[in-house]
Amino acid sequence: MIAVCDADPSKVNSIPQSVIFIEDYRELQSKAQIDVVVISVPNSLHYEIAKFFLDSGIDVLLEKPATLSIKEFDDLQSIAQKNNLVFVIAFHAAFAIDLINFINLNEKLTSELKLENILGFQCNFFDPYISDEGLLPEAIGLDCSWIDSGINALSVLGKIPWITNLKVDESLATTIPHYKCRDIQSTVTFNFNSINSNILSRGVINTNWGLNINYKETKLFFNNDVQIILNHTHQKILLKRGNTNPSVIFESTNGNMRLLNHYLGVFNDFYQHFMRHTNNLENSRQLHELLFAPEKLNNIPTLYN
Repeated sequence: MIAVCDADPSKVNSIPQSVIFIEDYRELQSKAQIDVVVISVPNSLHYEIAKFFLDSGIDVLLEKPATLSIKEFDDLQSIAQKNNLVFVIAFHAAFAIDLINFINLNEKLTSELKLENILGFQCNFFDPYISDEGLLPEAIGLDCSWIDSGINALSVLGKIPWITNLKVDESLATTIPHYKCRDIQSTVTFNFNSINSNILSRGVINTNWGLNINYKETKLFFNNDVQIILNHTHQKILLKRGNTNPSVIFESTNGNMRLLNHYLGVFNDFYQHFMRHTNNLENSRQLHELLFAPEKLNNIPTLYN
């Protein structure tokens, strides 16, 4: 049985009549007898709602970020393990078609371009979430640019085979009281080891809600003056050698919008976990540790005042 739950009763008009609509998530189990729940709500509600369903013995697919602290993450993980449940965190950016094809081309690119190690990376994840009046409606509930987009960039980096032992170095964030969120812009720097080298390499993630653009990319800088650009927005992979203009080595041709491709990957991955009765919690916890590390550096506010 399929059911939809939303606190906004007008949402009933956007779903098929055959689907049960419920306003209170606590009534889902009794009225719909569900086996699995997909949770996509404001970040501050993730822990409360996921805990309710995990305590109720229901498998969960939870939108990123899973929680707003490691303590909350560990609590949910403990409940899922105790109740032997499938509990998966949805990192949609990790299923970008450009990223998946880059991973599949890994051996070919390494051989043809003689890539030995990665020297650095730059992730730019920008969303147009700010107006003169304040945050746009779609940004309310996302907490801040770093929490919302930083986890996306981290999930992409977590899939790149050359990068190991990623650690946070420094962080800077811009908080403007007019915009009721922790930050509207963040810059977090990292160090890491390239898988083929003991040399300490460096990278940066930039997130920003104030540039009035919707653009996501990950640039990877290799030896031999080679740069590979994963253009997540346009679902392309570009190759740049030295000062030459970039050339396209992959471009999505399936005609789907970026987020549709992402979530097709998310739901296929969850189906595989559900059938195998597995989870992605070990990797998820590592990503969340990196997400919350800047707060420990006391550069990104833990609360908006």
